[in-house]
Amino acid sequence: MIVRPALAAPQPVSIPPVQTRKPELPVQIQLPEPPMSQPPLQIQLPDSPAQIHFPDPPVAQPPQQISLPDSPQQIQFPDPPVQFPEPPQQIQFPDPPNAQPPQQIQKMREIVHIQAGQCGNQIGNKFWEVISDEHGIDPTGTYHGDSDLQLERINVYYTEASGGKYVPRAILLDLEPGTMDSIRSGAFGELFRPDNFIFGQSGAGNNWAKGHYTEGAELVDSVMDVVRKESESCDCLQGFQLAHSLGGGTGSGMGTLLISKIREEYPDRIMMTFSVMPSPKVNINKIFILL
Repeated sequence: MIVRPALAAPQPVSIPPVQTRKPELPVQIQLPEPPMSQPPLQIQLPDSPAQIHFPDPPVAQPPQQISLPDSPQQIQFPDPPVQFPEPPQQIQFPDPPNAQPPQQIQKMREIVHIQAGQCGNQIGNKFWEVISDEHGIDPTGTYHGDSDLQLERINVYYTEASGGKYVPRAILLDLEPGTMDSIRSGAFGELFRPDNFIFGQSGAGNNWAKGHYTEGAELVDSVMDVVRKESESCDCLQGFQLAHSLGGGTGSGMGTLLISKIREEYPDRIMMTFSVMPSPKVNINKIFILL
């Protein structure tokens, strides 16, 4: 059996009284009185405003009436005289003293002649005989003509040397000396320049390959040196002409090689050939030329 202790009786609690505090009144702030303001000035206006008198405007006069005639008078003007313009006068200027017509400067169109091989040299030798006779040139290169027209275009094929002699602008070449010896010993042998004789010793033997690749190829550089020398001495080179045969070894083989060399170095100049065609029963060199 559990015995619980007895609870004590609650004692009374005394609560002190709450003292209420009255709020204090705010402090009164006294502002100073404003200064005495003066009363506004009273402006007395006159009872009636002054009357301003403006002067009267001047009396405008009425416009004057202009009386026009009943019908206007017709004024006749005289007709102007008809004048035709006079033709302009031609002004003639005096001729200058010693007036001469302008001279036309003609440039010579030089041609370098080349003859290759036995056939080409024989054709070229006859060509120079005919040309020299037309221009009045004897076998020594001296002029013995009877007309000034013979000397008009002589510089196309000839070069005037010292002493008044004329030398053909020709290059003679062959792969054997026999043809060159026959020309030098001929009637016109003294007409050509000795440095322009170019020849070999072996010959081509009517073989196109020897003239184009072997013997002819060894001699073509010497020929081109003479070609350049003759071309540089010209004022206005027109082109080249070649006399050769298509059947022999020098004319066909070396002739075509020389044409290709000149065409490569002078592409803008004319190349004219006088080619002799052989019989189809003789040889076949012309076939290689066409190739």
